[in-house]
Amino acid sequence: MGKPGSVVFPLGPPLAAPARRVVSLVPSLTEALCQLDAAQLLRGRTRYCVAPAAQVAGVATVGGTKDPDLAGILSLAPDLVLAAKEENRKQDIQQLAVQVPVLVVDPAGPAEVPAVWRALGAAVGRPAAADARAAEVEALLAAPPGPWAPLPCLYFIWQQPWMAAGPDTYVSRLLGQCGFANPLPAQRRRYPVVTAEQALGPEIGAHLYSDEPFPFHLPEHLAGWGVEFTTQGNREGWVLARRIRCRLVCGATFTWYPSRTAEGLRRGRALRAELESR
Repeated sequence: MGKPGSVVFPLGPPLAAPARRVVSLVPSLTEALCQLDAAQLLRGRTRYCVAPAAQVAGVATVGGTKDPDLAGILSLAPDLVLAAKEENRKQDIQQLAVQVPVLVVDPAGPAEVPAVWRALGAAVGRPAAADARAAEVEALLAAPPGPWAPLPCLYFIWQQPWMAAGPDTYVSRLLGQCGFANPLPAQRRRYPVVTAEQALGPEIGAHLYSDEPFPFHLPEHLAGWGVEFTTQGNREGWVLARRIRCRLVCGATFTWYPSRTAEGLRRGRALRAELESR
């Protein structure tokens, strides 16, 4: 399904003309299609493709990202299926590609997102709109995140066991563009289990707790570390072990590519500035 960081198009039969009947198996690609003013092309979506609500409400659902209804997808007679290497199973994509062109995206980080936008725009006949979205991301990447040194930060996705994004992830590279640094060592597992010693190490300056796929709630989950935490002057800021600044963040903002990459870069940089000021 392509090398990491590549935009692979098409798998399966060639797409002879811009698609007119699209099935999306990725929530962020469903949203991106709508952002290109192409929601009317959407014939099927997963049950997790719920944004933008008003535009997808009447679209048929075809299972989930990991358990799509392949027969149901084919019954919709799509001329293009949208998929992502990280979200969808290889065997499902391969089966669909026997009969239908499939666009599989796999950006390693935000630097690859402009290529995703342009490939999507070309596939659905919206090149100008896609190029504008791509240029927005490129402009953000060209601007420095701020005058401060990178802040060592862990981005948590799970508890029991505690798991965080490793360096070889899209979200880690996006946060790196915002003035954060991932202190975890490179390893084969992209979302490793994190020990208390790693999480509370003297170099750690911040914890970010995503609201998905695990529904973190702060400050309750901070008690799981077994050390003191305090409220930092408001209901959305906490300090762990008297020095680690903690925030609950919207996972979609930082992981939904390409639809929220620009938003993630802006929000990440604003968060970094906020943490610096404190």
